[in-house]
Amino acid sequence: MRKRRSKQTKKGKLEQYLILNHFMCSLFGFSNFAEFKKVFEDVKEGYDEDGRSYMYHRLISLENLDQGMRNKLADYDDNIRNYLQHINKKRDFEITLKYFQYIAVLFTEIYLDFYFRDPIDFLNKLTNFGHNREKYGDSIELITFTPRDMKNIAFWMATGSGKTIIMHINYLQFIRYNKGKHKIDYENFIIVTPNAGLTSQHMKESQLSSIPCKYFLDGEEHVSGDYPPIKVIEITKLTGEKKGEGVSIDIRSVTSKNIVFADEAHKGTSGDVWRSYREKLANDGFKFEYSATFGQALKKVDPGDELLQAYAKSILFDYSYKYFYSDGYGKDYRIINTKTLTEDLQYRFLLANALSFYEQLNVYESDENLRKNYNIERPLWVFIGSRVQPGKSREKEKTMSDILKVVKFLHKFLN
Repeated sequence: MRKRRSKQTKKGKLEQYLILNHFMCSLFGFSNFAEFKKVFEDVKEGYDEDGRSYMYHRLISLENLDQGMRNKLADYDDNIRNYLQHINKKRDFEITLKYFQYIAVLFTEIYLDFYFRDPIDFLNKLTNFGHNREKYGDSIELITFTPRDMKNIAFWMATGSGKTIIMHINYLQFIRYNKGKHKIDYENFIIVTPNAGLTSQHMKESQLSSIPCKYFLDGEEHVSGDYPPIKVIEITKLTGEKKGEGVSIDIRSVTSKNIVFADEAHKGTSGDVWRSYREKLANDGFKFEYSATFGQALKKVDPGDELLQAYAKSILFDYSYKYFYSDGYGKDYRIINTKTLTEDLQYRFLLANALSFYEQLNVYESDENLRKNYNIERPLWVFIGSRVQPGKSREKEKTMSDILKVVKFLHKFLN
């Protein structure tokens, strides 16, 4: 019997404990994604004349590539190209995968392939991987995978990095791999969103990706073909005990045999009922989670923490904001605080902001090819305020609302 290590790892950041993600990186000869990503800095998007992605060529050239990966990489690359063709059928502007999106999809290919071929063998590989690395500490719960752990994977990806496209491809990947003696018998594909606005957005985006989609509360309909519809519902419509005539669903009345895609999955991680609802929906199915802020949602990072253990074993891909920013996608910003904001000083700040916006518009309108190559939308100027109605100062006098301040600036500026 293996002796338990007595030495505990010091508390650190979530990224230090991402066992599943580190296992995936190890298949390519790297200990973490920070090292792995460096080999893709100069790789082009898209495919060569033979239909092979440029990412494939870079990956197959890695010296420490696992032999099993070397044998399967061409098949995975073919599959990824087919998924892209599917989601691009109706699009005027074809999507190509950036290197980090390709890796997210590739890791999912590997995971689902391993899982549906032999889930117990895969479970043992992951557990052995965790046990053999001192950095994960001495928590048996943290480094021992269970069958339930294996039916949940998560993507920690910055806002704007393409989580929705990854989700659509994950849907196609699950359909491809869910077969054989380890096939999961499910009743629904469900996207769970945090609010009605995102529900509407997901329905539009799914249709654009040639994925049938409907609102969960709409009536049942007969669907034929290879692609069952995804049902979309906001988490706020689920309840533990339905009361009154409002539009909601008692979670106890819904089957637990679902393939669930949880958007903004960090919401509800702090112990409230939302997380338990998502778990209930996928209890006898499979769950994909997506969030930009898993790290911030975990209030304590300790090997003994139940939530850390869950996400250490489920976060398949980590492209959190620090990677997003270092690749040049994050926004540069300045925060200017002032004790006394006179009307003249406020006008100068807003005028400088207007000039910055004008410069952005000039660049946008100067080169159509630049816009197409980088898929850039027209710049947007946004004012964020805290009040629409006038407030009161310490002297009990009414102060101008934020909206009125902006309107007065625009009036003065335009005149």
